[in-house]
Amino acid sequence: MLIPMDSLQSFDLPLTIGAFQIGVLVSYALFGIVTAQTYTYFAKFLEDSLKLKILVSIVWACKVAHTLCLGHVLFIATISDYGRLEILTGAPPKTLELAILFAGFVNISVQSFFTLRIYKLSNHLSISIIIWAILFLRLVGVAVLTVAGIRMTSLRNFEAQWGWSSALLLRAI
Repeated sequence: MLIPMDSLQSFDLPLTIGAFQIGVLVSYALFGIVTAQTYTYFAKFLEDSLKLKILVSIVWACKVAHTLCLGHVLFIATISDYGRLEILTGAPPKTLELAILFAGFVNISVQSFFTLRIYKLSNHLSISIIIWAILFLRLVGVAVLTVAGIRMTSLRNFEAQWGWSSALLLRAI
């Protein structure tokens, strides 16, 4: 599908791709910090339960997948499809939606763990159930948004149909 040139002229390539590139590079630096923290956790807290160690491992593996997905999208935007401005308004690579899914899963997992800590410290199950219900709704929302993103054919159509929910869910993540 060809995009009219007048809609592409409003794009400022350095601001669009440049901002994304800076964001991915900062994300890579933060991933390095997360990796160092994960290594330190496994080296120092040998007595923690197996369940907690599995949770930390799953969260770190999802962060690896998230980082790889962002790198793939950056490669496509800056190397393989560079100069094709219609890419910016068409459907983005599917790995961008997968990155959103992984980020959502990581955040919801960590917040669920914090909710468990709140329950253990406060002994109020009702508060924890409310938070877990909200987190479950967010997980469903992120999954629906990911599927819709994978099926999208145009960024403009996706924004028209899913703009409000994507803004709500991505800000919550």
